[in-house]
Amino acid sequence: MAAKDLSDEDSKSTQRLLSERTKLLSVAVAVSVLGLLLAALPAVFNFLNSRRFDDRLFVADAPVTPADDVSSMPADTSADVPLVTSTISAVTDAPAVEAPCSPCPYAYGILPDNANIADAQRVYNAWKMIYVNSIGVPEPDRMLRVFNQPNGQGFTTSEYQGYGMLFAAHLDDDDTVLQLLWNYVEHHLNDQGLMKWHIDAEGVAKWRQSALDGDMDIAIALDYAARRWPNRDWEERATTYINNIIIPGKHSFLRTRPIDTSEWPRWFRGIYLNYLAVAYMDRFSERTGDTRWVNVAIPNTYGLLDYSYRNFVLPAWHVDEAGIPVRPIDPSNSNINRHDRGPTRTNWRIATHYLTMGHPDAEKWVRKITNFFYVAGKREGADSHEEFSPRNLRVGYRFMTHERFVAGQPYGDRKKISETMMVAAGVPAMAMGQPHMTNKIYDFLAADTVDPDDIAMDNAMHVMGLLIMSGGLDAVR
Repeated sequence: MAAKDLSDEDSKSTQRLLSERTKLLSVAVAVSVLGLLLAALPAVFNFLNSRRFDDRLFVADAPVTPADDVSSMPADTSADVPLVTSTISAVTDAPAVEAPCSPCPYAYGILPDNANIADAQRVYNAWKMIYVNSIGVPEPDRMLRVFNQPNGQGFTTSEYQGYGMLFAAHLDDDDTVLQLLWNYVEHHLNDQGLMKWHIDAEGVAKWRQSALDGDMDIAIALDYAARRWPNRDWEERATTYINNIIIPGKHSFLRTRPIDTSEWPRWFRGIYLNYLAVAYMDRFSERTGDTRWVNVAIPNTYGLLDYSYRNFVLPAWHVDEAGIPVRPIDPSNSNINRHDRGPTRTNWRIATHYLTMGHPDAEKWVRKITNFFYVAGKREGADSHEEFSPRNLRVGYRFMTHERFVAGQPYGDRKKISETMMVAAGVPAMAMGQPHMTNKIYDFLAADTVDPDDIAMDNAMHVMGLLIMSGGLDAVR
């Protein structure tokens, strides 16, 4: 009996020992698994964060390699067809001239041979008849708005209102139209003192946020009006609006927070490079006495562009704080590898900075952009000696090699004439001093008409291009 009891006790002791060892082993395994999970957590978080917030899309392993010649441009650019061709870029620099025109309205670059401000005025008047009216304004006798579609269709954005004000300040004989456009802006100011970016056809602003591209054009129009028509309240309006841009506010749209001080660049999920009108910043500093425009905003703008300069054939579109492309929050803009209508504004914004200030960072960009379009503007399959023609420019180009696209790949309807792309090529060519491209593009724009059935951006850029290329953009001087 005693032996049996001892045996049972030994058995129970052994079972307890095994149970304890099993528990210890389970704890050890659990700790190891937990350690692995904790170690992997940052990677998991970064992955989920990139999926949720559409983080960086592209980091270049090496600079883009140019194609041997223009014949490598793809014949079929359908989004559904895998790309099998190479990139397009200029192999030989577009020929330039050494000396600028004399006299010139700008400090640098050349003018087209047939430059005439009357061309810009004629196209502006046609544009104004199509897009500017008092439909849906609260006080029709004292307000005008700019629609994004003809005859009061569509809606108004601060972007198009800004175009209207910039054009009116330069191309009207007096400030009547400018005043009416400004009254509409003033009616739709948010609590930061900037125009709400989107006003529907009935005149309702659904969002309180502003948008930097519109704000910059509104501000430079006010600044120029203050110089053209002094002592008519434009000075105070200009100073106030410019200062409101540089002060961050709680209702600032995510695309409108790059012009800050110690926290510059300041944004939530990226910035559209084409919103940064660097040529205006010198004027804003002179108007307000705020040196942050020159000492902070200008160098940081070119800092953002530097990644594109080193890695892409054209400026990127929507980027993070390092200048690396990221997806914008707008789902309609899911393909960020675009250099078309909106994104091309970077080209002429940089080029006007070189025309007026000769900035070295602007100079390297106008050379790069001009070289690209010098080749892109030749007939596909042409030899290297064929002349540039603006009709050969396409609606858009891929600025980087990513996924199924190759840097420089054109897209869009081959038969579609894009005034926007012509301006994106023409102003840099003018700044670089490339006479053939400059004259060809200017003469085409001057002979072209404003078509109500055309895309609103093309029509607005038609006016903008002639205003700049005729030597008439006095606001930046």
